[in-house]
Amino acid sequence: MQLGSFKAWITVDNIELPEHSVQISADGKQVTCWIASEAGKNFTVCWTDSFLSARKHPAGRNIQPTCKRSSFKTSSTTERPLLFSNLELTDDDAYLHNTGSSELGDIKLIINEVKFLARNRRAPRYKPLPEPDKIHEKTKKAMGHRVKLGIEVGCAPSYNVESSPIRMIGSFVFKYRPLAQLQANGIIPLEKKRKRAMDPVAVLDLSIDNDDNDTAEADRIKKLEKELASLKQRQSQRSKKVKVEVKPEVKAEPSSLSSGRRQLGDIIDLT
Repeated sequence: MQLGSFKAWITVDNIELPEHSVQISADGKQVTCWIASEAGKNFTVCWTDSFLSARKHPAGRNIQPTCKRSSFKTSSTTERPLLFSNLELTDDDAYLHNTGSSELGDIKLIINEVKFLARNRRAPRYKPLPEPDKIHEKTKKAMGHRVKLGIEVGCAPSYNVESSPIRMIGSFVFKYRPLAQLQANGIIPLEKKRKRAMDPVAVLDLSIDNDDNDTAEADRIKKLEKELASLKQRQSQRSKKVKVEVKPEVKAEPSSLSSGRRQLGDIIDLT
């Protein structure tokens, strides 16, 4: 989101979360959007000033143009990471008084212009952040998620910087909800699922899946059997050998009663 020269965003796994339905207040001091949260995921709040790199620290050093906050400091050498978690509901009437904060489900980043005074080498005093209470079911908080702190881990030593506020520049509000809830409310459009191409075999099965299914199958079997019998008959005819009867050639022997060649039709007298 952009507000003047300042830009802010939230990342999960080093990936910037998409922002939806961005709105700026009438006075231009606050910008709001919706983001999809996922329970159990750590997140980082990032912000930058496009003109900050040109500005100089009183000591002559450049100020870091991009800032990030992914944890809550518990001491000068320890911290607890920020993460999304499921909202805990209960039917215990002892929690009826706990309706939850009006800002539950919001991450708010306030940008102030300040005057640096001094860098204090003494470790600052860290106030413990109370653990979130359960919410009674009757409050019907349609949130789904809330922010909580993870397990405490070690970190590099830090020191307090004394400053004096000058003015409030603006604020960024990230309204987080589960993806399914944002889609149900029409804030994030539903993803259109691609239709998978239908298998030809499945199409064939569907084409005969009706009240006359048995009759159609029986007719098809008869047709296939008839075609198979015809193929076998043709194959059998090609494999038969044709037998040809050959008559032996009879040669007429020359007669001793005649010295000459007899012609067809001559009469031989044997008396």
